[in-house]
Amino acid sequence: DRNPTFSGDDRADGPSDRGGEVVPGVRNPVVEPCADGFVVMTFVLGAQGNAAFAAAIRWLEDEGVLDEDLCGRDWEPWIDEMKAGELPVEMGARAMRAVLDFLKTKTKAEIHARSVTDKLLIAPANNVKDLLADPQLLARDFWVDVDGLPLPGPFAVLSETPIVYEGGAPVLGADQMLLESIPEPVSPAPVAIHTEPRSGVFAGLKVADLTWMAAGPLITRELANHGATVVHAETMTRVDTMRWLPPYFGDQFTPETGLPAANANQSKLGLACNFAKPEARAVIDRLIDWADVVVENFRPGMAARHGFGWEQVHARNPRAVMLSTSMRGQTGPEATMIGFGLQGGAMAGYVDVTGWPDRSPIAPWGAYTDFVSPRFALAALVAALRHRDRVGVGQYIDVSQNEAGVHHLGPLVSEYAATGNLLERPGTAAEAGAPSGVFRAGGSERYLVVSVISDAHWAGLVSVAEPMRAFGHLDRAARLAARAKIEAGFAAWLADQDPFDTQSALLAAGCPAYVSLRATDLIRDPQLTHRGFFTPLEHQVIESRFDGPVSHFSATPHAPWRAGPTIGEHNEQILKDLLGFTDDEITDLAIADVLT
Repeated sequence: DRNPTFSGDDRADGPSDRGGEVVPGVRNPVVEPCADGFVVMTFVLGAQGNAAFAAAIRWLEDEGVLDEDLCGRDWEPWIDEMKAGELPVEMGARAMRAVLDFLKTKTKAEIHARSVTDKLLIAPANNVKDLLADPQLLARDFWVDVDGLPLPGPFAVLSETPIVYEGGAPVLGADQMLLESIPEPVSPAPVAIHTEPRSGVFAGLKVADLTWMAAGPLITRELANHGATVVHAETMTRVDTMRWLPPYFGDQFTPETGLPAANANQSKLGLACNFAKPEARAVIDRLIDWADVVVENFRPGMAARHGFGWEQVHARNPRAVMLSTSMRGQTGPEATMIGFGLQGGAMAGYVDVTGWPDRSPIAPWGAYTDFVSPRFALAALVAALRHRDRVGVGQYIDVSQNEAGVHHLGPLVSEYAATGNLLERPGTAAEAGAPSGVFRAGGSERYLVVSVISDAHWAGLVSVAEPMRAFGHLDRAARLAARAKIEAGFAAWLADQDPFDTQSALLAAGCPAYVSLRATDLIRDPQLTHRGFFTPLEHQVIESRFDGPVSHFSATPHAPWRAGPTIGEHNEQILKDLLGFTDDEITDLAIADVLT
């Protein structure tokens, strides 16, 4: 029951760079300048981050700009070597500075091209203009023309039922005649009446979950929490990076104590399976035969290499629906680019518009597109299942996390295409109203978010905040013109007010306002408590509350029934009861080190 470090009263004491330090004295960069803008990078995230930093160092060596004493060494274990005292921290810090200084001499396009080929885990902070010229989006025919303006196109590519845009939004009443042509029904359609709650909406659905990190597991978590039987396969030989993400239960740093992985894999069965072993094909084949749905999010080409590419799945099980989600999609010149949600968010345009107008941009916290894209993927998956139920044949779904992310910036794309205006970083201000933003309140590091858009909002604010009464006569246009004075006066008044009391008063007066909550605030939030959002779930190691359902279905109620499994927790149940392996066959798999 405590806030993560630097997110409570101590938040002002934290590092100004959200990446913090690799080790004391070596900065961990996140957003950095380049010759024509900014790029984001992940140099510290397990084996992938280490390999990316080593690849960046090799680029400097190739161009002859690296200090001689830093050349010719293996940089992948650099963090462990600094911690062990085998690599002087001064050398590590100098290597990092060299990389960042070098990036300042290269354009976003140059850096991106090298990152695609050498897996640098660096991505450009694209603006809307960059998005419209993005060669990967163009190669995938992502943009669609709607009434003469480019808009984000299909958020998923479906092999049998492609998404088609037939035109722009209709004007009010454009199709009114359709209502007049609908005949009256002869008799009312029969309605099914259920007097008892039914099982989850996906009860009976069988899912082979061959995913890692966040984007894939969050898709299959919703299927599992709604009643599907989901087998989540992973291996101890190459532990899912998400299992190393904090916070950890009891501050124990192990693959089984990380809360993010346990939260993202709720209600699933855990299978340990080393796909790299040839003998693992027997397990993969039976999973495919058993499954209604196969979901994977490896780099394009990896699934086929291990025996569960679309052609292999479809040949064995024509009714199966398969969904692949990756950073840039399964086709196009940059399909094999690797990255995480940080890179996806940057390429989708989020980083460029986030931050203060007079400062460098900042990245939205977390793997942003990993949290956005599963919503799109689930919609496509349900549509494919409905199609399968009608015609008896499955299909393949290709979801690009980057393309799903771009959809949220569609209005900015249209505005640029129509007017040439690029949104500049607005800080916390909103163009539509004033005051609007995040303001410091009384207490230690407490903030209140206020959005005054309408005249009714303004009247509510004036009734609570006495200094605003001097501006009470202003209409919206005048308030926008006087934004600086209004917000300065409001900020001065709010600095001495209790944030929660002020929130309550403003909400009661009809003005949108909410305290910027901390983790401990969320646990105690009365609305979340009323809805039973945080719920205790069974886990072999972790004793904690986890996220509950965000939607409640009246006829098919659902809830997570356990936290995510430990690696291989349900091996015997899966192999024997679901896949039909005999004891002798399971023993042979264990001897071959498949079940690790």
